[in-house]
Amino acid sequence: MTDIPASHALHPESPIGGSRPPLSRDPVVLPGSTIGSMTDQICAIALRERAFLWWWIAMIPALLLTGVLVAAILWLFYAGVGIWGIDWPVVWGYAIINYVWWIAIASGGTFISALFYLTRVERRTSLNRSAETMTVFAAASS
Repeated sequence: MTDIPASHALHPESPIGGSRPPLSRDPVVLPGSTIGSMTDQICAIALRERAFLWWWIAMIPALLLTGVLVAAILWLFYAGVGIWGIDWPVVWGYAIINYVWWIAIASGGTFISALFYLTRVERRTSLNRSAETMTVFAAASS
Protein backbone atom coordinates (compact mmCIF):
# COMPACT_ATOMS: atom_id res chain seq x y z
CA MET A 1 0.00 0.00 0.00
CA THR A 2 1.26 3.45 -0.82
CA ASP A 3 0.90 5.88 2.03
CA ILE A 4 -0.03 9.35 0.88
CA PRO A 5 -0.76 12.29 3.13
CA ALA A 6 -4.44 12.77 3.74
CA SER A 7 -4.12 16.39 2.64
CA HIS A 8 -3.15 15.18 -0.87
CA ALA A 9 -6.00 12.67 -1.04
CA LEU A 10 -8.76 15.11 -0.27
CA HIS A 11 -10.29 17.86 -2.30
CA PRO A 12 -8.39 21.18 -2.07
CA GLU A 13 -11.30 22.63 -0.08
CA SER A 14 -11.28 19.74 2.39
CA PRO A 15 -11.81 20.40 6.11
CA ILE A 16 -8.15 19.70 6.91
CA GLY A 17 -6.87 23.02 8.13
CA GLY A 18 -10.27 24.56 7.45
CA SER A 19 -13.55 24.88 9.24
CA ARG A 20 -16.07 23.71 6.65
CA PRO A 21 -17.92 20.38 6.95
CA PRO A 22 -16.80 17.50 4.72
CA LEU A 23 -18.15 17.42 1.21
CA SER A 24 -19.91 14.46 -0.37
CA ARG A 25 -17.02 14.17 -2.85
CA ASP A 26 -14.43 13.79 -0.06
CA PRO A 27 -13.24 10.16 0.03
CA VAL A 28 -14.20 7.93 2.94
CA VAL A 29 -11.17 5.72 2.32
CA LEU A 30 -7.85 7.04 1.07
CA PRO A 31 -7.04 6.19 -2.55
CA GLY A 32 -4.98 3.05 -2.94
CA SER A 33 -6.45 1.37 0.16
CA THR A 34 -7.83 -2.12 -0.17
CA ILE A 35 -9.83 -4.22 2.23
CA GLY A 36 -6.70 -6.25 2.96
CA SER A 37 -4.53 -3.19 3.66
CA MET A 38 -7.16 -1.70 5.98
CA THR A 39 -7.47 -5.02 7.81
CA ASP A 40 -3.69 -5.17 8.18
CA GLN A 41 -3.59 -1.64 9.61
CA ILE A 42 -6.32 -2.37 12.15
CA CYS A 43 -4.98 -5.79 13.17
CA ALA A 44 -1.43 -4.44 13.55
CA ILE A 45 -2.57 -2.55 16.64
CA ALA A 46 -3.65 -5.71 18.46
CA LEU A 47 -0.89 -7.94 17.08
CA ARG A 48 2.05 -5.81 18.18
CA GLU A 49 5.02 -7.54 19.77
CA ARG A 50 4.97 -5.15 22.71
CA ALA A 51 2.06 -3.41 24.39
CA PHE A 52 1.68 0.34 24.42
CA LEU A 53 2.87 2.17 27.51
CA TRP A 54 -0.67 3.41 28.24
CA TRP A 55 -1.84 -0.21 28.24
CA TRP A 56 0.58 -1.05 31.05
CA ILE A 57 -0.37 2.14 32.87
CA ALA A 58 -4.01 0.99 32.80
CA MET A 59 -3.33 -2.71 33.37
CA ILE A 60 -1.27 -2.39 36.56
CA PRO A 61 -4.02 -0.60 38.57
CA ALA A 62 -6.59 -3.05 37.19
CA LEU A 63 -4.50 -6.00 38.40
CA LEU A 64 -4.04 -4.34 41.79
CA LEU A 65 -7.80 -3.82 42.12
CA THR A 66 -8.37 -7.45 41.11
CA GLY A 67 -5.96 -8.45 43.88
CA VAL A 68 -7.94 -6.34 46.36
CA LEU A 69 -11.13 -8.10 45.22
CA VAL A 70 -9.59 -11.55 45.71
CA ALA A 71 -8.27 -10.53 49.14
CA ALA A 72 -11.71 -9.22 50.15
CA ILE A 73 -13.42 -12.44 49.06
CA LEU A 74 -10.85 -14.55 50.91
CA TRP A 75 -11.31 -12.40 54.02
CA LEU A 76 -15.09 -12.86 53.71
CA PHE A 77 -14.70 -16.65 53.60
CA TYR A 78 -12.27 -16.57 56.51
CA ALA A 79 -14.10 -14.13 58.83
CA GLY A 80 -17.68 -14.73 57.72
CA VAL A 81 -20.53 -12.38 56.93
CA GLY A 82 -20.03 -10.55 60.22
CA ILE A 83 -17.72 -8.18 58.36
CA TRP A 84 -20.82 -6.83 56.58
CA GLY A 85 -22.07 -5.42 59.86
CA ILE A 86 -24.39 -8.28 60.75
CA ASP A 87 -24.77 -8.07 64.52
CA TRP A 88 -27.61 -8.48 67.00
CA PRO A 89 -29.14 -4.99 66.68
CA VAL A 90 -28.88 -5.15 62.89
CA VAL A 91 -29.38 -8.80 62.05
CA TRP A 92 -30.30 -8.23 58.40
CA GLY A 93 -27.18 -6.15 57.68
CA TYR A 94 -25.68 -5.56 54.30
CA ALA A 95 -26.93 -8.67 52.51
CA ILE A 96 -30.64 -7.84 52.57
CA ILE A 97 -30.07 -4.18 51.69
CA ASN A 98 -27.92 -5.23 48.73
CA TYR A 99 -30.59 -7.68 47.59
CA VAL A 100 -33.39 -5.13 47.85
CA TRP A 101 -31.30 -2.50 46.04
CA TRP A 102 -30.62 -4.69 43.01
CA ILE A 103 -34.19 -5.99 42.82
CA ALA A 104 -35.39 -2.36 42.81
CA ILE A 105 -32.98 -1.53 39.98
CA ALA A 106 -34.25 -4.57 38.05
CA SER A 107 -37.85 -3.46 38.60
CA GLY A 108 -36.93 -0.02 37.29
CA GLY A 109 -35.67 -1.56 34.06
CA THR A 110 -38.94 -3.43 33.65
CA PHE A 111 -40.88 -0.22 34.34
CA ILE A 112 -38.87 1.69 31.73
CA SER A 113 -39.47 -1.04 29.15
CA ALA A 114 -43.22 -1.07 29.87
CA LEU A 115 -43.40 2.72 29.76
CA PHE A 116 -41.77 2.81 26.32
CA TYR A 117 -44.16 0.13 25.09
CA LEU A 118 -47.28 1.86 26.39
CA THR A 119 -46.32 5.27 25.02
CA ARG A 120 -45.27 3.78 21.66
CA VAL A 121 -41.93 5.55 21.63
CA GLU A 122 -40.53 5.60 18.10
CA ARG A 123 -37.15 4.02 18.91
CA ARG A 124 -38.39 1.80 21.71
CA THR A 125 -36.76 -1.39 20.38
CA SER A 126 -33.22 -0.22 21.08
CA LEU A 127 -34.23 1.55 24.29
CA ASN A 128 -36.08 -1.55 25.50
CA ARG A 129 -32.97 -3.64 24.87
CA SER A 130 -30.98 -1.33 27.12
CA ALA A 131 -33.67 -1.38 29.83
CA GLU A 132 -34.09 -5.14 29.67
CA THR A 133 -30.32 -5.67 29.75
CA MET A 134 -30.22 -3.49 32.87
CA THR A 135 -32.97 -5.67 34.34
CA VAL A 136 -31.14 -8.92 33.62
CA PHE A 137 -27.82 -7.73 35.04
CA ALA A 138 -29.43 -6.17 38.11
CA ALA A 139 -31.36 -9.37 38.82
CA ALA A 140 -28.17 -11.38 38.37
CA SER A 141 -26.33 -9.05 40.75
CA SER A 142 -28.94 -9.56 43.45
